Amino acid sequence: MKIQHKVITILVSSFALMLVFLTIYGFLSDNQRIIHYNSIVESKKIIVKNVIQNQQGKYNQLVNDYSSWDGMVDFIKTPTKQWSASNLESMPAIYKVDYVWIYNPDLQPVFAKSITKLQCLDTLPIAKKQIPKLFKIGKNVHFFLKIGPNILEVFGGRVAGTKEYFHENTLTPRGYFFVAKWWDIPFIENLAITTDTDVEFDKSNKVSSHEIFADVKSDAHFVIRYPLLDENFKVVAVLKFENTLTTVARWGYYNQLTIITGFALLLLTIVLSISLINRWISYPMRRITKTLNTSDVSNISPILKRTDEFGKLSQLLVKHFEVQKQLYEEIDNHNKTQFALSEKEKSLSLLINNISDIVWTMDLNFVMSYVTPSVTQHFQYAPEEFVILKLEQLFIPKSVDEGVEFFTQMRDDLLKGKHHSNTGFQTELIIRCKDGKPLWVSVIAKPLFDDQANVTGIHGTMVNIDNYKKAIFAAAQAHQEVVNASAVKSDFMANMSHEIRTPLNGIIGMTELVLHTDLHDSQEIYVQNIKQSANVLHDIVTDILDFSKIEAGKLKLLNEQFELAEIVLLSLNVFSAKCELKKVELSCFIDPRLPKMVFGDPTRLKQVIMNILGNAIKFTDQGEIELRVTPLDKTYDPLHPQILFSIRDTGIGIPENKLHEIFDSFSQVDRSFSKKHEGTGLGLTISKKLVELMDGDIWVESKMEEGSIFKFKIPFLVSDSFEPAVFKQLEINRVVVFDNHQANIQTLQTYFDQLNINYQFFAECPISEKDMDQFKEAEVLFFNVQNHLLDYEDNLKSIRFFAQLGKKIVIIASPTIFFKIQKAVSVSKYPLFHLPKPYSFNVLYHLLEFVYSSKSLASTTIVLKKEQVVFPNKTVLVAEDNNVNFLIIKEMLKKMQVKVIGAINGMDAIDKLLKNDVDFIFMDIHMPDMDGVEATHVIRKMDDIEKQKVPIVALTADAMPGYKERCIEVGMDDYITKPYSQSTIINCLKKYLK
Repeated sequence: MKIQHKVITILVSSFALMLVFLTIYGFLSDNQRIIHYNSIVESKKIIVKNVIQNQQGKYNQLVNDYSSWDGMVDFIKTPTKQWSASNLESMPAIYKVDYVWIYNPDLQPVFAKSITKLQCLDTLPIAKKQIPKLFKIGKNVHFFLKIGPNILEVFGGRVAGTKEYFHENTLTPRGYFFVAKWWDIPFIENLAITTDTDVEFDKSNKVSSHEIFADVKSDAHFVIRYPLLDENFKVVAVLKFENTLTTVARWGYYNQLTIITGFALLLLTIVLSISLINRWISYPMRRITKTLNTSDVSNISPILKRTDEFGKLSQLLVKHFEVQKQLYEEIDNHNKTQFALSEKEKSLSLLINNISDIVWTMDLNFVMSYVTPSVTQHFQYAPEEFVILKLEQLFIPKSVDEGVEFFTQMRDDLLKGKHHSNTGFQTELIIRCKDGKPLWVSVIAKPLFDDQANVTGIHGTMVNIDNYKKAIFAAAQAHQEVVNASAVKSDFMANMSHEIRTPLNGIIGMTELVLHTDLHDSQEIYVQNIKQSANVLHDIVTDILDFSKIEAGKLKLLNEQFELAEIVLLSLNVFSAKCELKKVELSCFIDPRLPKMVFGDPTRLKQVIMNILGNAIKFTDQGEIELRVTPLDKTYDPLHPQILFSIRDTGIGIPENKLHEIFDSFSQVDRSFSKKHEGTGLGLTISKKLVELMDGDIWVESKMEEGSIFKFKIPFLVSDSFEPAVFKQLEINRVVVFDNHQANIQTLQTYFDQLNINYQFFAECPISEKDMDQFKEAEVLFFNVQNHLLDYEDNLKSIRFFAQLGKKIVIIASPTIFFKIQKAVSVSKYPLFHLPKPYSFNVLYHLLEFVYSSKSLASTTIVLKKEQVVFPNKTVLVAEDNNVNFLIIKEMLKKMQVKVIGAINGMDAIDKLLKNDVDFIFMDIHMPDMDGVEATHVIRKMDDIEKQKVPIVALTADAMPGYKERCIEVGMDDYITKPYSQSTIINCLKKYLK
């Protein structure tokens, strides 16, 4: 950098830095002043609120003490002078209240005491009929009355003796006890002293807010307003606290002083810069001049490190004086180099003679010219013996052809110029040692060139790899043993799965059939327990089988398009009834930005969600369970979405020292839980491996007694034609939701914001008509009937009231509870809408769309009817050799009005098919004489002749990998594993019987 550039840079930088400093300082000073002022205002606000509330708390405690005395109850029944003189007469003076009134249950005054000088009141200045209404709020009341130009503060309590205090009939008052206090000038002056402010009493009640409010005025002036509320929660007067903060006003003066100081520092910087310029120019010039005169480079050593023109000139002078010295040094270094080369040649010769690997050279006729002495160590040949051996003599008989071919091919390629000098040939051969033993070696060969780059020979190395090859052979043999063991394990798992699933299908199927019959309550409980135990056993068998598939590497994932929200809701619906029984709130949030359709394996995704949800429900006895499906991060790509699934519960939690092993096989946090919570301990292990197979990751966050959050992320693909969903604007102006579950509230808030709908949330629904009047303008009202702040009857009362007004009401509940409410409200007269839990954004949108499009009350009722699926005039052939399993599916099909034909094996099935007009076939696989696979093969040949294909679906207990593919390959249309449910059979028949 040039000198003049340095000067300009210094001046500009100095000026710029000072301006930046002043700007930042001014900005920080203003902010500090504002923060300081706001903190003072907030402190004043807290002092004002505490002073008044402490005063009110004292009188409230007085009411509590006197209202719960047994003597007070006796006094109201039979007033005595002794009790009133010892307690009531002295109480106003002791507690500094102005009035005391006591009423009996008939609202007649029993006692009145006044010591005020302002205005005497014989009775409480409110209507007697208002007194019971006031105490609906609670045991005590507190309000203000505006009487003329003054304000009277009243505290009251329902009288109940200590013996009755915790009795259920304490809601029936034994009387009423009131005390009152005038807000007079001495009291206001005391507030001014206590709060260090100017206090003014404003009775204009212009303020509508019920909360204390601080208003910031200009010139460090503030006003705090404290509203006084009457018995109807309306403002009757306002206390104003005012003050001016003079110390804060001084900040402006300090800022001006700072700016003046900054400009003074700027001037000082400019003077200092001029001084530096003089030093940077004159000083190096004197040093350079002196060096030129004396040839002593030490004079310019202080300026050699500079990068400007003077530094470069000094460096050139130093180099000039060093040139001669370098010439003499180069001559000396040349002599030293010659000596070093001689020493390196000796070292290289010593290295070759002692190297472990074999180094050799040969000509193009394969005649060796040199080999290192290490050949004796490996092959027992002396170097002179090894070089005279012919190529064919180097290898054992089995490797002669391979060895000769390797060297011959290498020579031919070299002569044709196909090989570059920097690359080499490599192979592994078996050399015959002098004693005849075979020895594996790795051969690396490269060409030798003359000065004209012509190939003159070959050189290379031989490395002893005999131990390495033996280890490989041993590892291959061990691997084969593992493969054989894995095959035995797979066969065992297949046989065990089949043998367990077959009777298990009988147990589950028979219990389902029994549950559809008329049972006594105790019988139904017993059968339900049998079914639950069978389902637990089925889950255990499935977990072990899936774990076996994953461990064997035979689990293959699908890649098909599916609806994300549908899979999530199906997973949740499985547990909705169980959560309802446990009174655990189950909620779901699916981000509306996510694509509707994605590519992946829906079955395995559903399995992961259900595994974690089942685990959460198992260890959660109260609170809520929430599933959230959102983009992984803010950088959301809708064409390649990374989706995060979070399942939060309020269960027992996991100790921190157990988090690292929660996904281990057969692992539980505490083995003692296995007695209360059944399971194999494989669910989370399988989930982790499935997520990893889907290129995702899974982890857990938890604290004891606070619950757990299981999270897993999975990348998905969407169609190239994907376009974000567009929802039309709904003409709904106001929605009111009565709910106190935070997870459900957050979900609805997000969904309503997405639809641009105005909404309000209330934790409690109104139970009186007066409270209900404020919601008459709402267009749609949502009720979460599992709100634990109100019981069922309170919810029903509010719903019936709004239904009578013709409001559109949405019930957030399970179908069972919805039908119960619908029946209680009277469906025909007051129709309701149903939002079943859990729900997605699309479900809510279509419901609101339906609500908005409903023109009349008669068309707005949503009635959920159970679908009765029948297939009349259809004949189904069932090939099943197990009588119990045949009886189960026969009873299931009879309920669908299907004609059932049974067959005990494959031959019988073919015979029945030829004699009857069959529309569908359920085919067992393992049957005597002729199994299901062979029977299907014969039937498909018959279909080719008759040109008519009958759908065949396998019903089998085989669930190992490959069985489904085998069934499809032989000609079956689908595959169902045992045990199966009636819904599975219905869905299958729907697919093939039209």
